[in-house]
Parts: sequence; structure tokens; C-alpha cells
Amino acid sequence: MVFERPEVTILSGHVEGDGIDMLQPHLSVEIRSAAEPSRVESVLPVPLSYYFEVRDLPKGKHLVQLQSGLPSHTYRFESELVEVDLEKQPQIHVGPLKYKTEERHQKQVISPHTWHQH
Repeated sequence: MVFERPEVTILSGHVEGDGIDMLQPHLSVEIRSAAEPSRVESVLPVPLSYYFEVRDLPKGKHLVQLQSGLPSHTYRFESELVEVDLEKQPQIHVGPLKYKTEERHQKQVISPHTWHQH
């Protein structure tokens, strides 16, 4: 038997990227309206499983993107922006949300134990 509840929208996906174990507590999935990108529909922290699911979003087009809570002056963070249409497909899996991050190295402090005298 198939239980269909066409009125319920489900958007799911998972997060992939380097250093995800360290970054996971700082990452969240942000879903915004594609028609009004300034309107945030939902923000949820990335769970330990890296799999996320959001129910009952309004039908229509949405932009899904990862956000990082890490300070931007120490890390550069870039995430894919995925557009989904919950009007056409009310239940959709966006697949992997990928990101890139790199440490900014302009303020390096050399700690005393990195000095080696031979």
C-alpha cells in the first residue's frame, strides 16, 4: 500500500565536504524562497548523521544552501546553492550539499615549539 499525502512537502539531503567532523557543529542548512531570496523559510543545524529533512515548506521554488557559523575572518566557506521546486516535486531529495572551506592564513602566530635549533 502506498500512503500519499500530497499536501506534505518534504525536502531532504545530506552534507558532504572535507573536515565535516570538525565543522558539523558549526553548519546549518538554510532554505530561502527563490522568489524572495531575503525570506528565510527554514534554518536547521546539520545533524550528526549529516542527513537533513524539512517538512511542510510552502510549495514553490526554494534555494537550499549551507551556512557556516565559523568566523569569516578565519575561514573562507563556500557552499553550493541548490534550487528545488516543491510545486513540481513536493517530496525531493537534493542529494549531497557540498561545500569548500579553507583557513585564512594571514594572521599566523608562530608558537615557540615550532622553532627548532639544529
